[in-house]
Amino acid sequence: MASIVIIPLPVPGHVNPTLKLAKSLRDAGHSVVYASMADMGPRLRAEGFAFEPLFEAAYPTGSLDTRPSRSGNLLALLKLMRQEVRRQDGMLRALLDGELERRLGPLRPDLILYDEKLRHMPPATYGLGVPTVRFSVTVPPQLLPPEAPGRVHKPPPRSVERVLSALSLAPRMSWYFDQLARKYGYPGRLHMAALQRNGRPMADLLFFPEEFIGSGRNAPGERYHVGPLVDVERQEPDLPWERIPQGRPLVFFSLGTLAFSTPRAPRLVHAMLEAATQRPDWSFVLAVGGALPPETLGAAPANALVVGHAPQLRLLQKVDVMVNHGGTNSVKECIYFGVPMVAVPLQHDQPAIARLAAHHGVGTCLPPEEFTAKSVLAHLDEVLGNPSYRNAVTRMQARFQETDAPGRTAAVIDGILRSFQPGQTPRAAVSA
Repeated sequence: MASIVIIPLPVPGHVNPTLKLAKSLRDAGHSVVYASMADMGPRLRAEGFAFEPLFEAAYPTGSLDTRPSRSGNLLALLKLMRQEVRRQDGMLRALLDGELERRLGPLRPDLILYDEKLRHMPPATYGLGVPTVRFSVTVPPQLLPPEAPGRVHKPPPRSVERVLSALSLAPRMSWYFDQLARKYGYPGRLHMAALQRNGRPMADLLFFPEEFIGSGRNAPGERYHVGPLVDVERQEPDLPWERIPQGRPLVFFSLGTLAFSTPRAPRLVHAMLEAATQRPDWSFVLAVGGALPPETLGAAPANALVVGHAPQLRLLQKVDVMVNHGGTNSVKECIYFGVPMVAVPLQHDQPAIARLAAHHGVGTCLPPEEFTAKSVLAHLDEVLGNPSYRNAVTRMQARFQETDAPGRTAAVIDGILRSFQPGQTPRAAVSA
């Protein structure tokens, strides 16, 4: 059996999908260790995994709890930005100084799986001599159709990067990558279309069935499709279930973990509360996140339960429709439990994911600038009243659950491990 290290981006939306992967590998007899910032340790140890802290000098315990101020204080926001840049510089400096050798070397891993957002990992793991595969909890930009919004984000020119770095508004990303590549003899650059792995394009482990995102046959590199990796056993907060009436349509509203720090969030929440007042014969559960405390929203209508965080997986087994932010995990979890959705994409990859959901007919896409009580109710009426959405999500649900069957994910990883053995040539693509 193999020793496998998983290095996720230290935010819930990137950690949660890896839990099902890690548990599948553990059940198959592999040894699994997580490596990330210290703040992730309690969460991952509570799930039963060994944990190795990384970059503790740059990100000591408590540093990931810092939230940008919503007060409009530009100086305070600038101070937070510079603090984060200093932390990122400290992390990259530690990586260059041999952090992975010190922390992961003694573990003697047979395989490292790292989040594709951690773009400086390949040269460092190359230096360790450990087979490495990146995983994508969302759809990689190179696999999105050309017309999808947010398909490719061009990197800033190096001149702009240098100016921002001088102002302490951005870390020296390219410089650190070049230094890492030079130190370890890595044959690649930060903004290459396909990072290199042993002279070949880096492999991608995709947390989606191929039927949802397509094969991406024109994109470079190997692609290993696994299931949606919805961990139905993950730990969640409780909810006062007795406050949710039975026998009426139930709408769940959540903008995910990070979206509530965006300027649009309060307006969307207030519009959703107004929509609830206009449908007193429906029930609503609103999860408004830690950055938008429920007590700051005023009195909610009697048919709306407003909480900071909700047990999303348990709720999706009861609700009729979800209004979400087009986040990868929320869209996957809706499909997994057969719940149609109204996606309101706010940032990053969300417009593309929401467009894919609408393309497959599992929900509608409502641009945030058009989000009002009237418009969201119109979308809810469409999704709840038109059986095509329920039929489409039920069809996709069957494929999601089929690809998430026990043992299939571990079999994909076993295939990857075999591909790194001497004399083995990886296939162009492997689908679970």
